[in-house]
Amino acid sequence: FAEIARQLHIGESTVRFRVKRLLDKGVIVRFMALVNPVKFGLYLTALLLLKIDPQKLREVFNELSSFEDIHYILQCTGEYDAVAIFHARDMDHFNDLVNKVKGVDGVRDASVWMATGFVKIEPRLNIRGNN
Repeated sequence: FAEIARQLHIGESTVRFRVKRLLDKGVIVRFMALVNPVKFGLYLTALLLLKIDPQKLREVFNELSSFEDIHYILQCTGEYDAVAIFHARDMDHFNDLVNKVKGVDGVRDASVWMATGFVKIEPRLNIRGNN
């Protein structure tokens, strides 16, 4: 908080108060570090595009959410019902994860897209609306 206060030219207690207020209101959900998955031995990144039985959507999302190796699950419109993004150590790990997801009751089909590189990873939101 001291560094933020210094950069904004305000008191550290003001920063602490404002952050606490944002946490209490649910504006800030949690703090996390953005890490390079390769540094942790996760050399493969993939997107799984999923077609899910509409009657089992909630159950599928709950089960997929319990998979530690899946980092994002996005419900979507269009040809697919959801996209799951994960990292894997190697092809064996990758295939295990894909098969595990395909084996979830309610997953009707899964199309796999392998990422070939990171172009942009930016978790910050443009809350000011500037271009």
